[in-house]
Amino acid sequence: MTRLVAMHDVEDCFGDAFVKDVEVDEPIDEAFMHRLAREARLEYHPEFPRPYFRIRKRDAYILQGVVGNRTFRAVFSREHTQRAQTALHQVVEER
Repeated sequence: MTRLVAMHDVEDCFGDAFVKDVEVDEPIDEAFMHRLAREARLEYHPEFPRPYFRIRKRDAYILQGVVGNRTFRAVFSREHTQRAQTALHQVVEER
């Protein structure tokens, strides 16, 4: 089971967004990526040299990362930040 290790603040360069780098305890695989993408829109490019994904969950967050890494970036809307962070944490550590 994948566990959340840390969420690190990223300097805000989007004005109305709250940005964090999310670290998990094992490399992201396709199964974990698909779990993050449930009830969201997934863009996945396995043909890239580093397989890139982008997940957009309406009124919650946008996640961007690379399969095989232990980190991904989360961009939260300021008006839904706390609720969206809680929801993301639950999805990451879902059993």
